[in-house]
Amino acid sequence: MKNIQDKIDKYEGILWDLENANRLSNPADDKKKKKKIEQIKKKIASLEKKLDEGKTIRLSKRQLRRIIRETSVNDMAARIRKEEEDAHMMEKYSDIDDYFDGGYDEEEREWIVYCEVEGKFVPSGVRDPSPLGKVQAYHNVNGIKSREFKGSQIAAGMMENKMKITKRQLRKTIRNVILEMRGPEDLPYGNVTGEEPSHNTGPDGRQTEGSLRQFVDQHIDDFIDLYIRTSSAPENFWDFWEMHCKEKLGIKCTQDQLVALVDRAEEMEEVEPGELFVGERGAW
Repeated sequence: MKNIQDKIDKYEGILWDLENANRLSNPADDKKKKKKIEQIKKKIASLEKKLDEGKTIRLSKRQLRRIIRETSVNDMAARIRKEEEDAHMMEKYSDIDDYFDGGYDEEEREWIVYCEVEGKFVPSGVRDPSPLGKVQAYHNVNGIKSREFKGSQIAAGMMENKMKITKRQLRKTIRNVILEMRGPEDLPYGNVTGEEPSHNTGPDGRQTEGSLRQFVDQHIDDFIDLYIRTSSAPENFWDFWEMHCKEKLGIKCTQDQLVALVDRAEEMEEVEPGELFVGERGAW
């Protein structure tokens, strides 16, 4: 092998001299020079063929049978694994007919499945029309990995587009999440009393509607923000609100003011009806 390669290197050197150098040993006649170049090229080709033949692997019948047997065993193991995976898939989605939405497109020869993340029908990439193909199609579109991938894509798209939401939308989103995490037994109940109110009053001694509306307009954002911030201890909300009014606003809320604040929060859909119960709090 080494001797053959050495000969190839030698003849390639001679060929280079013939084609590129003006050596005295090179034929002066162009025809003789071209003929010698062709002879050198043929010798190089012949030597390269021998070199390739020397690299050919020779196998005995025993070695060949062993390779065939090992290949067959590997193929069989792969088939068994595939059958086990398919059986597991069929068992996992045994009730698929109860929630599968889509069908097999005969024209495109592919399952079309409703994507629960994107909210639309999408191609599944599965062409097998069998029940197993149906399961694989649903798994491709709505499996855990697929959901995570599509969810990350949507989130990335939102970040890329710099999606903006209002302060009210943000509060509502936070509130909805909080409400899902707690039950009705957590509804806030506290004790807020009213003393020495500072507002315009009517003949009956109660705050006028205009003054009450002005009070709500002025304090509703603080009211909602505080309710969201104290959601981890909703039963103490009224105590927190009373403290906020005393320390931050320097006022004491009346029952009418509390009712008006709750009504406005419910109208804004920031608080669900019945979430906040005023009762006798703030009564004169």
